[in-house]
Amino acid sequence: MVEPSSSGRATRKMTTPTIAIRQTPPTTTPRISPALLPPPPGGGLVNGAE
Repeated sequence: MVEPSSSGRATRKMTTPTIAIRQTPPTTTPRISPALLPPPPGGGLVNGAE
């Protein structure tokens, strides 16, 4: 009976991180979009890197 209990706890821990990951995409998406847009049109970032 101890083994099944452990499995149940592991599943609950995975559910918590899953919720945090879902909220992370929305926050990271807006940041990645603007960051990728400036490089192509600006071109200044590429020269500075070189």
